Amino acid sequence: GTTDSAAAGTALATGTRTINGYVGKDENLNDLTTIVDIAAAMGKRTGIITTEELYGATPMAFAGHAEARGQSQPLIDSVAEDGKVNLLISHVYNTVYAKSLKKAGYEDIESLADVSEATSDKIMGSYIIKGNEPSMSAGETTGYVAFDRIVTEALEYLSKDEDGFFLMAEGAHIDHGGHSNDMTYMLQELLAFDDGVRAALEWAKDRDDTVVIVTADHETGGLQLKEGITGDNMFEMISYDNGMTYEPLYYEWTTGSHSDQDVYCFINGAKIDFSAYSFESEERIANTDVFQIMKTLLEG
Repeated sequence: GTTDSAAAGTALATGTRTINGYVGKDENLNDLTTIVDIAAAMGKRTGIITTEELYGATPMAFAGHAEARGQSQPLIDSVAEDGKVNLLISHVYNTVYAKSLKKAGYEDIESLADVSEATSDKIMGSYIIKGNEPSMSAGETTGYVAFDRIVTEALEYLSKDEDGFFLMAEGAHIDHGGHSNDMTYMLQELLAFDDGVRAALEWAKDRDDTVVIVTADHETGGLQLKEGITGDNMFEMISYDNGMTYEPLYYEWTTGSHSDQDVYCFINGAKIDFSAYSFESEERIANTDVFQIMKTLLEG
């Protein structure tokens, strides 16, 4: 079957293929070592950001363990018990889930602007995150926070550790736009994610010790762009049934679920010898190779 977020996130975070639905576990339900575990063992600070609820499959694949992605409380509890993530930021979620984190010593930072100044070794925050709002960067007036502001605050907090850090930042709702075949929603979230990437690249541009990797766990919606599409015409529609039915002229969705299309992987800040990895062809690596690349970079 087509890889889901739990299995794909686990592949990226641990270098191990597993069964759909499993989070941070191999096919025999053994807990896997994540890139967060490795970074923490090296004395580095670690952080996880997501624009969805913290217990989502992808963020939990980097820090939690469960045999089903829907086991929200066990996933959060496993992160709390492990205690290896210094920073946890997500969209607002049921506060019941956060009890185990607070019990484990996580300080709840109510204002995003206070994240960079936090002195605790374990901090968490849940904010209303919304993509591509004209005033979203203001935050204070809209109640929303922007993805790029979250990334910047997190980088400032994590980089206070002289041993370095690892950060996973997910723009989760791009996937939601694909599931609903909603091009406008998908693009709004993609642009918000792009702002976050820009913030990370800007922070790292004058450094020789920081690598930014941008990729996805899978493609959603089977989006196909047609010949002649441009930024100006992409929303043009064609009508059928005397104007009762409208379809996009320059693109089409082929599914409401995940597809097996390849996704891109961009690496900035390091020269990688890709001959060491399991190429299927000249320009393709496996999702599990992303973990190996991160591990190699962390270990110098």
